Amino acid sequence: MGITGLRIKQLLKNLYGVRFHKMEPAELFKVLSVETRVKIIELLKARGTAGAKEISAELDITTAAVSQHLKILKHAGLVRSESQGYLKHNSNEEKALEKCRDLHNDICTC
Repeated sequence: MGITGLRIKQLLKNLYGVRFHKMEPAELFKVLSVETRVKIIELLKARGTAGAKEISAELDITTAAVSQHLKILKHAGLVRSESQGYLKHNSNEEKALEKCRDLHNDICTC
């Protein structure tokens, strides 16, 4: 039993985040196809929140690279950031990640 285009659109419409529901599934999977972005999501899952410098140190990449990956993840609706003074604390958008998991499970019915 395959997934229909309508089912994919229904899942995307239910996703948390204004920008995320406008993305096509291929665009979403393209965002998640970069290993560093997946590592950022995993790190935020483990820690709850982290700043770009913390992520940079943990993944051994530049802060600028982390900022670019976070920008893409935020645009996709998968990560959010809250400013506290001059620091930004990044965390996962759990509802969006749950819906992303549902979309994946509907497509990959192996």
